[in-house]
Amino acid sequence: MWGSAGLHWLGTALLDFVYPPVCTACSAALDEAAELLCPLCWAAIADGTRAVHGRCGRCGCPAIAPGASCTNCSGWEVAFDRAVVLGRFDGPLQQAVHALKFSGRRSLGPALGRSLARHLGPELTVVDLLVPVPLHPARQRERGFNQSALIAAGLGEELGRPVAGDLVVRRVQTRQQARLDAVARQDNLRDAFACPVPVPGDRCLCLVDDVLTTGATLDACARALRQAGARTVLAATLAGAYR
Repeated sequence: MWGSAGLHWLGTALLDFVYPPVCTACSAALDEAAELLCPLCWAAIADGTRAVHGRCGRCGCPAIAPGASCTNCSGWEVAFDRAVVLGRFDGPLQQAVHALKFSGRRSLGPALGRSLARHLGPELTVVDLLVPVPLHPARQRERGFNQSALIAAGLGEELGRPVAGDLVVRRVQTRQQARLDAVARQDNLRDAFACPVPVPGDRCLCLVDDVLTTGATLDACARALRQAGARTVLAATLAGAYR
């Protein structure tokens, strides 16, 4: 007789036979479905991280030249201290983020969070607590999960840092940010976040999100944390959609 574990293994093997697992980003064949991305796409993400060693210390954007002003964040007035970004929002990293958010590939969240920690962990050693950017409850019910919480779980696992998923809540269901400019994004998020529980002001908090574009979402979350007593707020994202 087959036990439940054996039946699960048999079902997975049959699915892999009928629908061979492929890379989420480039559709190359994978040996196992659990691998998610092929070695070449993981390598491309790592190469993208190494390529931005001269990045801006504030927003993570690749610097134009040593000592030059960052064209991406020179006009920012944000409440977080600085951002750490794995790579540019293009290529395999963009495909992976899209698969996570829009195709329900949940296991990519922790995997990408662990990759963020492996490549940029030294820049996050000062962090005490990870805070995923929340979705509005209605949007989370629609999607079925919060991608930022999944990323934070993998990041925290690799760094050995706890995740505080209840420290910030989204109390306003805002319009989608993707088609809004920087000013409209800030207006759209005004008073969207709040802190319903005490914030440890003596600890370094790190907001976690999938993509940094204008910084408006992270800024709104950081302002809520500041108003609740936080003194040091960093940000960590998988990708930067830089201008």
